[in-house]
Amino acid sequence: MSVMLGCRTFLDEELLVSEAGSTRNAPVWVTVSLVVVAVIIAVVAVMYFTMSAADLPSFFPGHAAGDTKHHIKHGIAAVLVALVALGGAWLTSGQKRP
Repeated sequence: MSVMLGCRTFLDEELLVSEAGSTRNAPVWVTVSLVVVAVIIAVVAVMYFTMSAADLPSFFPGHAAGDTKHHIKHGIAAVLVALVALGGAWLTSGQKRP
């Protein structure tokens, strides 16, 4: 049985061999590091949503001693950055097209 791809016809076995030999869009370490960054930033977002400004670690933007408000906008921004990192990981996880 043959499969028609564009103008060329390949046998099923040739198609499987060519797919197995294709390369990734990016090295595996890039994908893994983007996922790790996304998880860390998601944890930071949860901290912004749940902790008051006084309870945040001193190296976080928005830390203010004695302040009782939560930094919701910082949390939303952190969620968006985590989603962008996950999107980047998804895009780098695929195979290159011929």
